[in-house]
Amino acid sequence: MSRQPVPLGDHTDILSGFAFPSDGFNTEEGIPLIRIRDVIRGTTETRFRGEYDPTYVVTNGDTLIGMDGEFNVGTWQSEPALLNQRVCRIKARATVDQRYLFHFLPEALKSIEERTSFVTVKHLSVKDIRAIAIPLPPIEEQRRIAAILDEAEALRAKRRQALTKLDTLTQSLFLEMFGEPLSNPKNWPKLALGDLLVLHQYGPRFYNETYTESGIKIVRITDLDSRGKLDFSEMPKLNVSESDQQKFLLKPGDIVFARTGATVGKLGRIRKGDPPCIAGAYFIRLRFHVDKVEPDYAQYVLASPRMQATIAKQSRQAAQQNFSGPALRRLQIPLPSIALQRSFAQHLRQLDGIEKSINLSHEKLDHLFPSLQHRAFRGEL
Repeated sequence: MSRQPVPLGDHTDILSGFAFPSDGFNTEEGIPLIRIRDVIRGTTETRFRGEYDPTYVVTNGDTLIGMDGEFNVGTWQSEPALLNQRVCRIKARATVDQRYLFHFLPEALKSIEERTSFVTVKHLSVKDIRAIAIPLPPIEEQRRIAAILDEAEALRAKRRQALTKLDTLTQSLFLEMFGEPLSNPKNWPKLALGDLLVLHQYGPRFYNETYTESGIKIVRITDLDSRGKLDFSEMPKLNVSESDQQKFLLKPGDIVFARTGATVGKLGRIRKGDPPCIAGAYFIRLRFHVDKVEPDYAQYVLASPRMQATIAKQSRQAAQQNFSGPALRRLQIPLPSIALQRSFAQHLRQLDGIEKSINLSHEKLDHLFPSLQHRAFRGEL
């Protein structure tokens, strides 16, 4: 078989998801339900309780495509689950290797996404997928190409695993030095958070302001990941007055705390070298007495699992999930010696150096991998 591209629909079977009724959605009972947000991660927190057609059940290892927004490709990595609307499963027939297909799809879908006009959200159709032209060398050649790309992907996965292990190491270091904050097994004295602050400030609201190409970056909830790291690359910018800059500009050591919505308790810390930025209205900015509290220590206390559970529980007592400034100031935190806190911060600096090295390697692999994919499907490997 030649490399002359052929229609993908002639060599695959595509199953488009079903619009399961949302009143059957929950997080505790029923069969797992795959939604668009689950495609990349390969797992889901949503379950469906109700009748369903087994035709829409997918299994571990199936290839999935998200058909709204960014056209993502993923592999289902969990127990059998239902395929919800705007997600599809694609299976290779005998003429196509499944892993070859998996590696081919991202670039093909990106090409469709880039030429798709849209007003709000981009939509992909099964017809679009079936019309994709795919080069099909002999099956053994497909498997050879897939093996090369699998190996490259495995290297990227190892870098991600290294970052996860680094997070586990820092959590273990924190617990060894200080113990779990709420149970406080080392019997450190406890103080109200508000007694340790020099600044406690709600983020400003910028009404009817238009984002600009230059100016001050505005931190949104979506710019903060689960590891407490801020991604400055996608932050919008605004022209902010000098007086507002003086009042709201974040400084190294400041902690930003999400106070409302489903992300209550999410937090991050401003580091030396971060670009000038201002936290938006859904954040509270915290600045600590430097002779009493190390920001690194405060961040790990507030991000600890039991503290987060306490914050989540208290925030749900309001009609709209919210954790107020006064409630935050009342939180009791253990206070070990500043010398011990600074020792912990120094250990984190050393681990940050390792993390930067891993991230640099990961960025190089992320840059090289699309090029490798491109060459693979041009017959250059």
